[in-house]
Amino acid sequence: MLKCDKCGGACADDALYCTECGNRLNTDSCRKCGDYLPKEVKFCAHCGYPTKGTVCNRCGKTNPDEANFCLTCGNKLGGTVASAPKLVPSATNAVMHEANSASKSVPVTVGEGTGKAAFAHNVIRAFVLPLLLAVLFISSFFGMFKTIEPETYLKVPITGFDAVRGIFLLMNPPTEEEVEIEYADFYKSGEYKSEGKAIKDFGYLRKYIYEENIDIVIIVQTLLWGLISLSLMVITLTFFILSLYHAIQVARKKATGFFKYETLPLSLVFALTFSFLIAGGPLAGAAVSMLFVAAAGLSVITTLKYTVEKQPRPGIVANVRRGVCAVLVVLVACFASSGLVTVRYMDSDIKTTSSADELYEGMYNFIDDIEEMAGEANGGEAEASAKALDEYVGSMISSNAVTLAAKRLLLRVLLSPVTLCFTAEAVESFETPTIVVSWLMFFSDLFFGAMCVMLLLRMLQEEANPQKQYSNKTSILWNVLFVVGSALILGLTIPYIVMGNSIAKDLTLHVRYGMSGLIIAAVALGIALIVTEAVMRKVDKSDKKNKNDISQYINVANEKEQSA
Repeated sequence: MLKCDKCGGACADDALYCTECGNRLNTDSCRKCGDYLPKEVKFCAHCGYPTKGTVCNRCGKTNPDEANFCLTCGNKLGGTVASAPKLVPSATNAVMHEANSASKSVPVTVGEGTGKAAFAHNVIRAFVLPLLLAVLFISSFFGMFKTIEPETYLKVPITGFDAVRGIFLLMNPPTEEEVEIEYADFYKSGEYKSEGKAIKDFGYLRKYIYEENIDIVIIVQTLLWGLISLSLMVITLTFFILSLYHAIQVARKKATGFFKYETLPLSLVFALTFSFLIAGGPLAGAAVSMLFVAAAGLSVITTLKYTVEKQPRPGIVANVRRGVCAVLVVLVACFASSGLVTVRYMDSDIKTTSSADELYEGMYNFIDDIEEMAGEANGGEAEASAKALDEYVGSMISSNAVTLAAKRLLLRVLLSPVTLCFTAEAVESFETPTIVVSWLMFFSDLFFGAMCVMLLLRMLQEEANPQKQYSNKTSILWNVLFVVGSALILGLTIPYIVMGNSIAKDLTLHVRYGMSGLIIAAVALGIALIVTEAVMRKVDKSDKKNKNDISQYINVANEKEQSA
């Protein structure tokens, strides 16, 4: 524990200012530039000055603090830096005066003159994070994202609780008959007027996970949704308990300072919630609220650190760089997960797009599912024929009784390029390449999602701890890998388009496929992300060099004044 020279209060070993009176502590700061120094370091990370001894301004060797002359070259030393005031030339270069460096903030004393006001500030500040995490934990049980219900074509939200429950349903799935009976009883007991509301309350995954319906797509999607939801619950609950315990200790005056990992849980929640756009679909109300609360919490805590508590602020260029790059990352992720292949019916204006998760459904031959779907639509058994599906979709599109959303859904599902590759006319020639490309698309999508989360965490980590030295090469490498992931997704859409158009042309079908402009825009924005990161980091580095040059000039002036 450190002791304040002004009020005698006990402070943490890594504290920069006294938590009782706001006084700047005399330890853990560079004797030359005044920057914050971690424990047990030998040189300042900002200016390179040693933490012990005096550096000779002629030969650069380090000498003991008590030495009057350099032990290497005999040059007269100007005394210890710790006792020397920082001086700069005046406007006329004739008079030296004390410097009031703009980069070194003067602490604002909270409740100066009374320890009660400072203590109240610390207690309120300590309870900010537990309150935010409590809201996030409760929200994680509600609607996370929306998906289209295949029977009613309604967008229904999947809750966090339903997503976690889906993992356990996969272990011991019920039969279709058991699920239908359970849902019918639930629907009657609730007296629901809306089918969408009933499915939401009953649980989308609870309704569609049964023995007869389980396939590789259901398993992968359920595991992704469930693991993300479970991670959100565990992270928010764990950090809520830890931060609440710390806040109680602060209120009991048994702890000082603030929770060490304030921004880490909020950063994880932000990244995981956003990942539902990639693994799930459009975000539901609870997920949007969680993104807002996490972002607002990070802003509040960061503002308190850099304005009220006067911790060292990052450079303006670094802030702008993180903000611009974060926007580009979000846009690339949204565009790359929204639509990849356009599906257009030639005799109408109906057009839709197939996303990545719909394309890698071709990881297995789902010909039986297509035949069952077509049979239910025609009221009997049917073969999954490309021409039959084309005629059926055409009749539905020309019908005025079918909604536009339903027409687009039928076009995207029944006449997607993956579906055509498994129809009776094409399955023999296109089954194997479709399975291979779908598996590659699946792993590319996972890789892209992981890079997106890592980039967001990296940016939030830099914002939370701006004093730490991060490798520029590593940061740019993450950006390059992120763009490579989007480029892989773009490249893998081409085989789907080629195979789908080849089948449609040979069988004279009314459907045509093309590349979506969104995935092209995603790759273009990804390249802009790399350029922005590299250029602004270079500007930030040159800005820091200029500041160091000014600091060195001031220090040389100080040493000359001391010698005089």
